[in-house]
Amino acid sequence: WLNPFLKLIFTQLYGLNSFKLLRLEEMWSKTRFYVQAVEDLLAYLDEEKRKLIELHYFDGYPIWKVAQELGMSESNFYRYQAVILTLLAHRLGI
Repeated sequence: WLNPFLKLIFTQLYGLNSFKLLRLEEMWSKTRFYVQAVEDLLAYLDEEKRKLIELHYFDGYPIWKVAQELGMSESNFYRYQAVILTLLAHRLGI
């Protein structure tokens, strides 16, 4: 983030706690960006794809169990997953 020289100057001028707070704010800003991207994606997707994300990524269900719960084949799971990840990558600017 900062080169060692700038970090040393900053901590001497403003104190270590100020530097830590600045670093924490930067990390929170990045986290907020990713959370907003996921929220935007979930708002855009239809119910079936939202449920796929919920079951697999949030609840930790294995692929076969998600496919079974949603009444789809595993190949459809992978197809939907590719679409979802492509949309997320686009939202993140990747």
